[in-house]
Amino acid sequence: ALARCISHSPRVLLLDEPFSNLDASLRLKTRSEVKRLVERFGLTTVFVTHDQSEAVAMGHRLAIMHAGEIIQVGTFQELYQQPLNEFVAGFLGSPPMHFFKGWRQGEDVVFDIGQTRLRTPVPDRLQHRLAPNSRIQIGVRPEHFCLAEPDAPLSIPCEVDSVEMLVSDAAQLIYVKHGSTKFCAKLNLQSAHRPHDTIWLGLPPAQIHVFDADGQRL
Repeated sequence: ALARCISHSPRVLLLDEPFSNLDASLRLKTRSEVKRLVERFGLTTVFVTHDQSEAVAMGHRLAIMHAGEIIQVGTFQELYQQPLNEFVAGFLGSPPMHFFKGWRQGEDVVFDIGQTRLRTPVPDRLQHRLAPNSRIQIGVRPEHFCLAEPDAPLSIPCEVDSVEMLVSDAAQLIYVKHGSTKFCAKLNLQSAHRPHDTIWLGLPPAQIHVFDADGQRL
């Protein structure tokens, strides 16, 4: 089917989930071959997929769609680091971004994780965009949590619920509980953790995303 399309020298090649019926190993092999052919013939290609790893592997630029509308277009790095809204932020990434309710209090951004209230100075870029007491959503990706000391800023004690090894990523997913709030952290393999262990997780302020009450990125 692909050969028949290419033989007509099309200006645009449209592929709608072409690998959905292939098993995992054949899918990887076919993905590599199709990408090589598309680049060899210089074909502008629109590739539709629900698999974000496939989209990242195949595309130079990604378009995130929701309810029939294109929400944001850019490279994977642009969409990952600067998502336009909560939908894009929560769609990209595996596991997806966690969200916590917060607000501005004086010169600080304040937010709750479970029963713990955390605060960090309002970033300079948001000084004029965050009104006093305005409601916001704080977004944190699992891979941006880190092991921390108990007295470190933006750190909380968590009980390990379960551990999932990600051998291909040389990482582990640590599912934790803090009070009634459950979330996960993606950590390296240098430290071993077991269910019911208590660990302290920290948040680097530079990796915190801020969204307004309507879910738009600030």
